[in-house]
Amino acid sequence: MNTFFSVDDINNDGINELGKYYTSCSSRFKSLELISLNQEEWKIKGRVTFDIFYKKPKKEKRIKKIELNKFQMREITSENTDNIIDIWKIFEMK
Repeated sequence: MNTFFSVDDINNDGINELGKYYTSCSSRFKSLELISLNQEEWKIKGRVTFDIFYKKPKKEKRIKKIELNKFQMREITSENTDNIIDIWKIFEMK
């Protein structure tokens, strides 16, 4: 199952990028991607794990433009409840 949502125009080409929430099975680990239209094709520009144990903040709040062609995506996950990983990963669009 795919869910798409609008994200800021990261590369200032006049077209908003899309966030894509992807799930393929019953696992708690899903995927959150940023995709961008490039030469009439949608291409993945960033990807993080979306752990459904940590639903807040919402997926739409986990992708942020930092500057032209640069964005960050928040990944919150854990292998156990005592070791939570909460980081912003930085990506550049090329």
